[in-house]
Amino acid sequence: MGLYDRQELIGGLRPPPRAVIVGCGGVGSWAGLFLALAGSSRLMLMDGDNIDLTNLNRLPYPASRVGFPKSRALAEMISGLRPNCEVTHHGHLVPEFHTKLLSKTDFDLVLCCTDSLKSRQQAVEWAEGAGVPYLEAGAEAFSSTVTNVPPDWDGPAENEPGYRLVPSFVSSCVISAAVAVYQAMAPASIGDGEDLTLSVLWSPGSGGISTQTRRAG
Repeated sequence: MGLYDRQELIGGLRPPPRAVIVGCGGVGSWAGLFLALAGSSRLMLMDGDNIDLTNLNRLPYPASRVGFPKSRALAEMISGLRPNCEVTHHGHLVPEFHTKLLSKTDFDLVLCCTDSLKSRQQAVEWAEGAGVPYLEAGAEAFSSTVTNVPPDWDGPAENEPGYRLVPSFVSSCVISAAVAVYQAMAPASIGDGEDLTLSVLWSPGSGGISTQTRRAG
């Protein structure tokens, strides 16, 4: 049996996209890992922050990785698991510099997993300028969200780079990353003709999980 024989039995599943992951934190690290496991041939990872002790409740790294650049740590993990995946790592997205690295002939998706309005707006403008489809994924406390709608929200500490005030939990991060990768590979996915936002919410009081699909307009 080949590595992807059983995956290829899933009718209509799209090939995993060659993707740029902007933000390699709690959501982005899992999204990059899941894309690599699914067989993506090329990944570009962008994040200028280093791994902090508080990140380890949701990132698949040992304590020895604290202080290590997030994008490099993820790139090395992916290379170890999927040597055939062409993976590069960079610091924070700087459109003036990175535009020459982004082409719709080289990448199929820009997946933004950052936690600030400014960085998300920057990422969607960068993707649109290059003609590459855009998707973003986020998680906070018990909620997970995936959307292709340009961002219009900000957080409680928008002007504090690298802030650590957003409550984060591994399950919501993993759910968000998994939904984003599914949407990137599903037969009918976000971006196929309409703007959609998918949300998954866990309600601790009831113990239930609810989903919601919102269409722009």
